[in-house]
Amino acid sequence: MMQAEVRALLVTDPAIGNLVADRVEWGSSSDGATMPQIILTVVSEVTGYTLDGEGGLTVWRVQIDALSDDYDQSVMLGRAVKSRLSGHRGGNCRGAFAVLGREDSARDKVSGQRVYRSQRDFKIIMQEQDR
Repeated sequence: MMQAEVRALLVTDPAIGNLVADRVEWGSSSDGATMPQIILTVVSEVTGYTLDGEGGLTVWRVQIDALSDDYDQSVMLGRAVKSRLSGHRGGNCRGAFAVLGREDSARDKVSGQRVYRSQRDFKIIMQEQDR
């Protein structure tokens, strides 16, 4: 499953793991989660087809947000994510490619604290496991 493979790649990388430990979540962060953290979101999922039907590859677009209460730390974490994933090939992953990056910040609605975000989008091509 793509989600499990991508999360494992991130949490086992020393540069990332030293900053976030296991605070890498799909969908949204846990209430009261400690900073820094990584939030992963599926933007799109496109099944590949041949003239004979499904071709066995799925192309995912995944948005990865590196969040921190410190600007420099969010940038460093975002770069570590890009370094780990961009160009990766292994397991069921046939290729992972960084396609877009941006940075911004916003105030947390509950605490009022500024949260910095280094956001990257990746195209991830996965071999379906049942083929």
